[in-house]
Amino acid sequence: MKCSKCKTDNAIKANYCKKCAKKFTKKEKEKAYQKTIYGKIDLFEKWYNRFTLTVILDHWIFKTLVIIFILSFGILFCLENGTHLKILGNDMYDIYYTKDNKAYYLISKEN
Repeated sequence: MKCSKCKTDNAIKANYCKKCAKKFTKKEKEKAYQKTIYGKIDLFEKWYNRFTLTVILDHWIFKTLVIIFILSFGILFCLENGTHLKILGNDMYDIYYTKDNKAYYLISKEN
């Protein structure tokens, strides 16, 4: 990092200039960090996360909303259809129910 006062090269993580002892601001340190390979990798990760929607998909609010949606859909399905198995009618078989055994029988039709 270059000192803006005396133009001396300093370490990236330096808080003060080694020649004139000028204190570096947070903004100057961030600007110097962004010019390093680590700063460029951080910038790439930031844009990659935006592009892949990781920022949104990893957020706890999104995850909570998805769980609430799935639960409400399941509850709505159970309220409309009930929790018991339903046998749907079809032309390929006949449905019979015996009261003695309390059982359903499916008898297939031959083609």
